Amino acid sequence: MSQPQPFEYEVSVELASLIPEEVRDDPERLKEWLDRALLIGLKAMIEGSGSVDLSFVSKAFEGWKDDVSDKLIGPKSDFEEGLKNWFDDGNGSFQKAFDLDDSDSPLSKFMAAQKTDRTTHETAMKTLVEEIKTRLDRQSGQQIAIVQGTNFEEDINTHLNNTKGKLMDNIERVGSSNIKGTASRKTGDVLIDIVDPSASNLKICTEAKSGADYTLRGKKTLWDEMSESMSLRGAQAVIGVVDLNNKSSNHPNWFPNGDDRIIVAVDWEKMDFTLLDVAYQVLRHRVIGNASGSKKGAKTKSIDTVKCDKLLKGILEKMEVIGSMRTKLTGIDTGVEGVRSDLNKLEKGVGADVGELRSLLT
Repeated sequence: MSQPQPFEYEVSVELASLIPEEVRDDPERLKEWLDRALLIGLKAMIEGSGSVDLSFVSKAFEGWKDDVSDKLIGPKSDFEEGLKNWFDDGNGSFQKAFDLDDSDSPLSKFMAAQKTDRTTHETAMKTLVEEIKTRLDRQSGQQIAIVQGTNFEEDINTHLNNTKGKLMDNIERVGSSNIKGTASRKTGDVLIDIVDPSASNLKICTEAKSGADYTLRGKKTLWDEMSESMSLRGAQAVIGVVDLNNKSSNHPNWFPNGDDRIIVAVDWEKMDFTLLDVAYQVLRHRVIGNASGSKKGAKTKSIDTVKCDKLLKGILEKMEVIGSMRTKLTGIDTGVEGVRSDLNKLEKGVGADVGELRSLLT
């Protein structure tokens, strides 16, 4: 029997495709793989003929498994070591991909997008909540304004009736009453029907504003509302009454416009309606005088206009000082008796002047 001799053999493409790529690229491993494959295959074929023990095949596979295990499985395997190095390498692709300090990294871009979306959603929610709050506040404010306005009208009505003295004028609140023939319009908050023997059907109406929801410039001013009230109520004069503590602008507390319209600011909190009293007396006298003067043979009461003007000027000057003193006294210790005493004297002086003016005009 001749001795076997080494020989070359060309592996077909089909068989070569069964060899892992990383083995094909390594000449040493390639030779080892081919030798092992031939050994296992040849011995298996011989065993198939019934003459060789196949235990060598099992051993060969066990050896191959150990080799693979060392490279792919276990804490010390090449795969585990390589993966650990990839994770731990500060300059590696994994670390760079998750670097939040790098604005160009995938994770940094993802987080930026999430933050933008979250900010957008938060802004939208805040806007929605604010819109809801604004609408609720507006509706609540409207209801409060209605209640306050009604109370303000009632206090004006009560005060005028309590202080009209010997006058027989009929004074009533009409702000909640519709005007016939005006499509349910409600205007003119308190109506004064003047009762005087020299003329009839004379009226003064008021337009009350307890809040700062009015303007004196532009469209739909308080002046416009006052004129409209006069027209719809058939009045010859009108008084705009605003709350001193809720004025819409820094307009004068006594603000006349022509001979038939006056805006007065009263201190509703302190129930000080002094300027309303004065406006009532002044406009009442003017309305009666104008009506009487238009009638032939009508007699009108002669008054000292110079004295009236002097009294009116003094009242307005004192009221301005009183308002300033009240503002300065707010929050000051109650022990400032001297200042308070002066304030009380001024207030009494104003009361006396108003009484004197009333006696001259009636």
